[in-house]
Amino acid sequence: MIKQIFSRFIREPLVHFVLVGSVVFATFAALNERPVEQDESLIIVDETDLARIAEQFRATWLRFPTQEEMAAIVEGFVNEEVLVREALSLGLDQDDAVIRQRLRQKMDFITGASSEIEAPDENALKAYYDANIVNYTIDPVVTLEQIYLGPDASNAQITAVQDAVRNSQPPEGLGVPTLLPTRLEGTSSVDVDRSFGIGFYEALDVSLLGQWQGPIVSSFGVHFVRVESFEPGETVPLDAIEERVIRDWQFQNTQAEKAQNIQSLRARYDVQIADYGTMLLQ
Repeated sequence: MIKQIFSRFIREPLVHFVLVGSVVFATFAALNERPVEQDESLIIVDETDLARIAEQFRATWLRFPTQEEMAAIVEGFVNEEVLVREALSLGLDQDDAVIRQRLRQKMDFITGASSEIEAPDENALKAYYDANIVNYTIDPVVTLEQIYLGPDASNAQITAVQDAVRNSQPPEGLGVPTLLPTRLEGTSSVDVDRSFGIGFYEALDVSLLGQWQGPIVSSFGVHFVRVESFEPGETVPLDAIEERVIRDWQFQNTQAEKAQNIQSLRARYDVQIADYGTMLLQ
């Protein structure tokens, strides 16, 4: 009986309101009674702050603020500073994923800031370009069509398709139905492999233009392929993409600098990590 009465009591909306109100009033009481350190109570809005506030307004509205507008902005700035300090004093920044992400982003920028504005000399740029030449090479491009015989094609099926294409029989009706593309137009070697599996492009003889070749085995099964056109890959000269290579060089050096700086920062800490091997097996 007592349990039922208590259950009905705890579900009453008025009870929820009283509980929430108590928490709110307790929080404000803690704020008002908490002693504020001398340094914490001092908020200075100096000339540098005012200049930044005015410049931010001008960048948005293409004019400087009026006296009234400036007063309102400064008032908001002070209120924000008060709320931020009080939030930090209550530890509201702890375990907040959004705040942690923003702080990480700022530190990530700081740890690699110098490399982004630095530019390589001619020798360093050329050495980087040569070492990463594969990134500046245009893939070969092919147009092809294929006949798919399935994963379990018999020798008799393969021979029948070989005879049919040798006698110039149209590919329609040969092979078995498939969701794989029967034709790829102007497709890079990378995308050919994306369609038919890694190594498929290498298995093609692109010099046999217009001729059926096969059987070619992919991860999907057996194919006959006819390459209709082929454009070989080429390396783009450094002077044609110098700005791109500089950006790539800067990015690589930025990442290396960040990694080095993070390791230097970590050296200041005693990092202790619990054993999670057993946990992952549960």
